[in-house]
Amino acid sequence: MERVKMLPENFDGIVRFTNWSDEDFVGRYNSKDYEFKANSTCPLFNVDLTGPTGEAKMASPLELLNIVKKFALDLAIREWGKSQWTKDNLKRERNADGTPRFQGMQGAATYSIDQLAPLIQKGLYVYPESKPHVSEVQRPKLEDKLSKNEKGKRSSGVVEDGASMAALAASFDK
Repeated sequence: MERVKMLPENFDGIVRFTNWSDEDFVGRYNSKDYEFKANSTCPLFNVDLTGPTGEAKMASPLELLNIVKKFALDLAIREWGKSQWTKDNLKRERNADGTPRFQGMQGAATYSIDQLAPLIQKGLYVYPESKPHVSEVQRPKLEDKLSKNEKGKRSSGVVEDGASMAALAASFDK
């Protein structure tokens, strides 16, 4: 999908996202989760674009339109996966006992942007307004991610000059 390069002619100054589905939708942008209630429209004003340097920057209306477009695409993909078309194709790609056929697993989950366009457009229509719930996404420290195993135990470390790698490895929790 192309980015929006200019504001629409009839833009009223408020960027809105509509969750047209029957269940709440969580869109993620810039390490934050934005939760939108089912069948509601939320105005987006203050989307934090703080980068890795920590410099705070709020989104412009043009940037907000592109963020809303991303949320609309994510919602469309989620709902496409639940559609009757997808379910029917999954049935055709399965054997009678439910196991997947050898050469039949490509078509059911695929889609084109043209098929998603009507669903994306729904995300831009206006429903009764509500406010999104924004929550910070917790990211593990990079050092922990690179030096600990899936159980959270230390599995690697920095070897100092003249130190024994065998001694360092023996110090790790298995």
